[in-house]
Amino acid sequence: MIPYQGRLVFKQYNPMKTHKYGIKVFKLCCDNGYTWNLSIYAGKEKEQAKNRNRAGNPVSVTKKKLKKGEITAKENERGICILKWRDKRDVLVLSTCHTDDTVHGVDTLFTSRKP
Repeated sequence: MIPYQGRLVFKQYNPMKTHKYGIKVFKLCCDNGYTWNLSIYAGKEKEQAKNRNRAGNPVSVTKKKLKKGEITAKENERGICILKWRDKRDVLVLSTCHTDDTVHGVDTLFTSRKP
C-alpha cells in the first residue's frame, strides 16, 4: 500500500495499517528485486463477455437446453469453436484450440457418477 491522502476513486482504507489510506499495488518481482510487473488495484473487476446473444454466435448452441453433463458444440469456417456444457449452470466457451469433433469425444468426462 502506497500512502495517499488525496482524492481518488480507487483509494483504499485499511484500519490495520499505519497509513490507513492509500493506493493498493501488486508487484511481481524477481529474486534480486527487479520489478517484472505492476498492477494498481482499482476495485472489483467487472466480468467480461456475458452476452450469449452476441451476433455471430450460433443459436443452435446458445439456445439449446442441456441436462447436467451434456455438451454441444459448433465450429465456424474460421476455426473458432463455440461450445456449451451444463454443470451447475450453463458454461459457454469460445476456443480456437478445440474442434467440435474433439469436444464430442470427451462428453463422458463431465458426467457425475455417485459411488
